[in-house]
Amino acid sequence: MNKVAFISLLTIAGLCLMPFKGCATASIGPGYTPDSGNSAGTSQAIVFSDVHFNPFYDTTIFPALVAADASQWASIFAASSISEPSTWGEDSNYPLFALALSSMRANATASSVAIFPGDILVHQFATRFYALYGSEDETAMKLFLYKTVTFFASEARACLGSIPVMFALGNNDAYEGDFKIEPNSQFLSDTAEPFYTSFLNSTADHDAFLNTYKAGGYYAARPLGTNLVVITLNSIFFSPDAASNTATAATAELDWFEATLASAASSGRKVWLLTHIPLGANIHSNKDRIDSRGHLSDAKMMWEPDFQTRFLNILSAYSNAVTMIFTGHTHMDEYRLPVRALEVTPAISAIDGNNPAFKIFTYYTGSFEIADYSVMNYDLAAMPDSFRQYYTFSSLYKTDGPLATMLECVFPTLRSNAARRAAYKGHYYSGHDSASPINDTNWPVYWCGIGEIPKQDYIDSVNGFTPPLARLFWQWPYGQILNSLVNTNGSFNSITWTCPYATDWQIRAAGDINLDGVADLIAQAPEGQVICVFMNADGTAGSVKVVNADSTLWQIRAAGDINLDGVADLIAQAPEGQVICVFMNADGTAGSVKVVNADSTLWQIRVAGDINLDGVADLIAQAPEGQVICLFMNARGTIGSLTITNPDSTAVQIRAGGDIDGDGIADLIGQLPTGEAAIWFMNNNGSAKAMAMLCQYQTEWQIRAAGY
Repeated sequence: MNKVAFISLLTIAGLCLMPFKGCATASIGPGYTPDSGNSAGTSQAIVFSDVHFNPFYDTTIFPALVAADASQWASIFAASSISEPSTWGEDSNYPLFALALSSMRANATASSVAIFPGDILVHQFATRFYALYGSEDETAMKLFLYKTVTFFASEARACLGSIPVMFALGNNDAYEGDFKIEPNSQFLSDTAEPFYTSFLNSTADHDAFLNTYKAGGYYAARPLGTNLVVITLNSIFFSPDAASNTATAATAELDWFEATLASAASSGRKVWLLTHIPLGANIHSNKDRIDSRGHLSDAKMMWEPDFQTRFLNILSAYSNAVTMIFTGHTHMDEYRLPVRALEVTPAISAIDGNNPAFKIFTYYTGSFEIADYSVMNYDLAAMPDSFRQYYTFSSLYKTDGPLATMLECVFPTLRSNAARRAAYKGHYYSGHDSASPINDTNWPVYWCGIGEIPKQDYIDSVNGFTPPLARLFWQWPYGQILNSLVNTNGSFNSITWTCPYATDWQIRAAGDINLDGVADLIAQAPEGQVICVFMNADGTAGSVKVVNADSTLWQIRAAGDINLDGVADLIAQAPEGQVICVFMNADGTAGSVKVVNADSTLWQIRVAGDINLDGVADLIAQAPEGQVICLFMNARGTIGSLTITNPDSTAVQIRAGGDIDGDGIADLIGQLPTGEAAIWFMNNNGSAKAMAMLCQYQTEWQIRAAGY
């Protein structure tokens, strides 16, 4: 948007406001429009994983199951005296499996495809069978296992109607046992035709599927027409726990993957990748490997490093073709960021203490980019009659844009944003919070597992993790800038230089603009020009971006994310008191503008920060006599309601706002004209709950902004 167009926009709003040059269309945000191929709209993909179906849950019907054909099993299970779903610490019995299928059927009406990232079978299948059968008859065990997987496939097909089911093999899905599937095995040969028929619904070339699936359990399909390829890998071969004779097969599989992905990319097709085991760290194991400081001397990883490195190199070469990676295996609700976003769908099985859950992804039908997802969970404490809506990602994290962008933007903020961190921890076990082992000591094991994929990078990140502390920026009358870390009790931690040189530019606000989890500084010249200083995590300044190159009487007053795109927006105020919100782009340029207050007022906006924990930055305003109010903001940039924070006159000026005590609520930092400073710890209703002195001495240094 050029200067003239920008001024015209503001004139229409009824105000003569400051011009911001260099406005650009945001790459992400609530105004996100899918590419031209997305004009067909959206559809859905239903994803369920790690069912671990246990046909042994009622030992009294075991003989009947052995004797019957798989087509008769449903009536046998229905006659069982056990009718309640299996609970925490147990794999899925038939009542839970049937309940999950019924709930998926009810929620799949808008779905064009289903995805199953693997693990059909109960843990320790062979051991359980032999114990009930009375002997280690391998032939009988294989026949019973075959009937179990074909029963599972036929039940899934009956539930999901005619939509194709893209499936991957899990580490328990084999005659050989956990992680021990072998290339060219009898299991692959036996299941090729029934899985092709029951799952894929003729969406893959039959001969090509039989060739690759029988060889190694991998294949490619086109379930949604010619423009999307689903590449399904057998990641069991890539695991450190794989059978000893799989290395050659794993290399051959990666050769095929490279050729298949290259072919899709060269023909302009988009790709979804499907595999059972996610890349990166084995978080479940590593949480038990840390010492008392939370450090790791070694880490268990999901894939063998050589296979992971080659996979990542292939993925990097054709990353523009891949829109999402779907996995399971961990049983938890999590994600990872290995070149392209990787989603982990939680388990139906509750064996690890999680509530059963599945996901419904919304995708754009032209580009096959994932827009968002919702989770349906089953609360085993309440035992309702079906899975219920649990959360939607964009709503939970108060963000917007395509899912891959949202995942990338949320990741760094999980370290510094208490509300988002609590949401991630609280949903990791799909609603069964009491089972969650996540605490402050082991949190780095989980957080670093999202973004650090190679082993040493992961270990270094865990061991180098430090809890975030709020950082205050102070400015001397001649322009020099200091920054100080503040402990959660309001005391000083450390002080370092940000800018030791004199300058006429004044720091006006701080907020994360470029989505790296570090608050950036907004500075303004005496004539009104505005710059964004992208900050480093150590409090030093990085690069600079010009936000507004023109003179203006409008002053930047605060920065905070108003429109829920993760980028801090700017609040500016005219000399007569009118207020606007400038929605910012992640590159430091200004986007659109919203009038917050069109009337003259003596109240001055002082800071922006989320007070009421709705994800939207609220505004703190102060009267000339010192009274303070909190304006609760809406995501569209308008004022929702207000509350009085301080009704009394005071000489203290509110200087900055930020979460000091780690409760997710922005706290207020005030300073007397003579320099003494204090912190008001805030409640989410806009009132102050406690106060702590920050600086008891007179000083000419002025607090200008706060951030992480």
